[in-house]
Amino acid sequence: MCRYAVDLPLVLKVMAGKNIEKLSLDKEVSLCSLKFFSMENDGGCLFVSPVDEELVQAQRRVVKHLEVELGVSVQPINIYNLRYSFQIWSASMSSDGSKGQSFTDLMANGSSLWPSLELLKWMFGLSKHTLPAIGLAFTEKLANLNPEGNAKMIQKAKHLKEEIKSLLGDYGILLYPSHPKIAPKHNEPLAMPFNFAYTGT
Repeated sequence: MCRYAVDLPLVLKVMAGKNIEKLSLDKEVSLCSLKFFSMENDGGCLFVSPVDEELVQAQRRVVKHLEVELGVSVQPINIYNLRYSFQIWSASMSSDGSKGQSFTDLMANGSSLWPSLELLKWMFGLSKHTLPAIGLAFTEKLANLNPEGNAKMIQKAKHLKEEIKSLLGDYGILLYPSHPKIAPKHNEPLAMPFNFAYTGT
């Protein structure tokens, strides 16, 4: 989002747009008055890489710093439904979950798009879409074959949102990996395409 932490308030103001009035980004905050929670991984999933030990240790150093320097208690937690992040994302991007704007709709940009045709075009360098995007479109098509499963995931998404909102309130901070791997090399994520589930959370 930005290179330096000092630039985060400015970036958040830009991202908030008209909703800036709902935030208090210029208000001074005492870190000692905040509640801190830490979750080192989503509990594990067959299709998602385990969180790199380097990232785990970095998060633990942050926890230790907060507890030593601020004298706060960082509570370890386990939010079970975060392990369904990819399925929740996929269901939410389906037509029913996103008010008509599915991922395939966004890729098509007003026209029709067939993932199988795009994959064939990609093999000959003729598709304007990336392989991960085409793969996600395929995944969405498969997800749409199971409307009952999608509905369950939409419900999980609702419960997850309520759980996190209730946990954090207005003064809570959750320490959680944004990706399971350290900065990957180009094309490396193609081998584990579902790792974005952490980012998609």
